[in-house]
Amino acid sequence: GDHYFKVEILEYREAIKDPLVLKMINSVMMVGDEDLTPMAAVAGSIADEVADFLFERGMTKVVVDNGGDVAIRADRENPITVGIRPDVNDRLVSHVISLDPGSRSHGVATSGLGGRSLTRGIASAATVVARTASLADAAATAVAVGPAAASRAAAVLVAAPL
Repeated sequence: GDHYFKVEILEYREAIKDPLVLKMINSVMMVGDEDLTPMAAVAGSIADEVADFLFERGMTKVVVDNGGDVAIRADRENPITVGIRPDVNDRLVSHVISLDPGSRSHGVATSGLGGRSLTRGIASAATVVARTASLADAAATAVAVGPAAASRAAAVLVAAPL
C-alpha cells in the first residue's frame, strides 16, 4: 500500500497550511484505510469548497456535483431528496434518499467500477452519505475497494454522524 506516503503526511501535517489539502488529509485519516491517499477525497473536497463559498454568500440551496461527488448546502425545513444512479452512463435512478433538513451540510458520493476514475474496487457502485462531500468521497472510495475497508469506513461514519 501507500504506508510510506501516510508516514510522510503525518510527519509533515503540521507544516501544511492549505485548508483544502488539510481537508483531504483529514477526511482520509477519518476513514482509516491505510491504502487511501488524500487524492481519495479530492473531488469531494473541491465540491465542498465551491458549495461553502456560495452558501456563505447568501445562497439558500446549493448543490455542487463534481463527477458523482456531491456537496449539498441548504437552509430549509423540508427534506432534500437525492437520486442515486449506479451507472454513470444511464440516467435511470435506482434509489432515492431523503436527507435530514436539520443539517445544513451534506455530502453524497458514489464510487465503484464503471465510474469516471480508475478503481481497483469490487463494487459496481457504493454510495455514502456523510456531513461533507470530502468525507463521503473518501469513505465511498474505501467501501468500493472491499469488505475490510468498508467495515472501517462504516465504523467512521457511525462515529461521525450527520
